[in-house]
Amino acid sequence: MRYIAWPLYWAVTFILCSIIFWQRTESETISYIEKFIVKNSGILTSLGTLFALSFIAYATTIVAGQLAERREKINRRTQVELKISEFRQSWIDEFRNDLSIYSVLLFKRNPDKEENNQRMRLEFKIFARLNLDEPRARDLSDKIFAARGLADSDDATARNDAFTALSLASNKFLRFEWKRLKQDIRRARLLDEDRL
Repeated sequence: MRYIAWPLYWAVTFILCSIIFWQRTESETISYIEKFIVKNSGILTSLGTLFALSFIAYATTIVAGQLAERREKINRRTQVELKISEFRQSWIDEFRNDLSIYSVLLFKRNPDKEENNQRMRLEFKIFARLNLDEPRARDLSDKIFAARGLADSDDATARNDAFTALSLASNKFLRFEWKRLKQDIRRARLLDEDRL
């Protein structure tokens, strides 16, 4: 209807204007228009109704299409937010597990070669995930380095302090990531509620 309606309107308008103004002078035009309207009022009413209904249908189609497009856009954005939240939750769970295993291996007395290899792999995975531009990640990195330096120490107090500092930094970092995850989920829910 979008491409057919407008040329049809122009054709009908052109025909009506041609009929009205065909071989008429200016003085006769006004009286002729009045006579034409009176004589053909039924046809003009029908054509006016046809034009009005066609325009309303056209406008309704346009508005419905725009609303559907907007709904779809919001739905896609909501799905993306939820997927990002899902990935972040998985990332946090894996990071927490790796960090806890790493801490146990770091402070284990007399680890064997396999445990040392596993600790080094975990350390690499942990540092690969940290964004050192963020203060909490930098703090956690500093605590890991400090704990690694004291892990083989014979001073039990220093080792316990390093372990405690590493645990607290890990806790702060993971708590911050969980807050960020909750904000993402909350934002996705708000988008979903706005859609309704």
